[in-house]
Amino acid sequence: MNQSPFTPGPTGLITLSASSQALALGAGGGALGTPQVLLTNGPPGTAAICYIKFGNSAVTAAATDTPILPNQAITMTPPAGTTHIAAIGAASGVLYVTVGHGIIG
Repeated sequence: MNQSPFTPGPTGLITLSASSQALALGAGGGALGTPQVLLTNGPPGTAAICYIKFGNSAVTAAATDTPILPNQAITMTPPAGTTHIAAIGAASGVLYVTVGHGIIG
C-alpha cells in the first residue's frame, strides 16, 4: 500500500441544480496509485447539500446517492471503470471536482 500526499490535477466544476449534471473526469495529476477525486461542495456560506454518483457518460445522480454536506471537502476513490461524476443539488451551488493521485493507492 502506498501512502503519499495527494497530488492534484486540474479542477472542473458542476453547477448544482435540481437536475442532475455530469462531468467527465480527467486523467488527474501526480505519480503513483489509483486516481482519487477531491470533491469540494461550494465556497463557504453559499453551498447546500448535494448528492453524487460515479459512472459512465450516462450517469445521473439522485437524492438517494452519496451526500456531500455543505462546505465539505472529501477525497474518494471512484469505482473501476468510472469516467464521469454526476451531481444534483438541494439548492443552487457549485461542486468542485479535482482528480489526482496519492493518499492510498
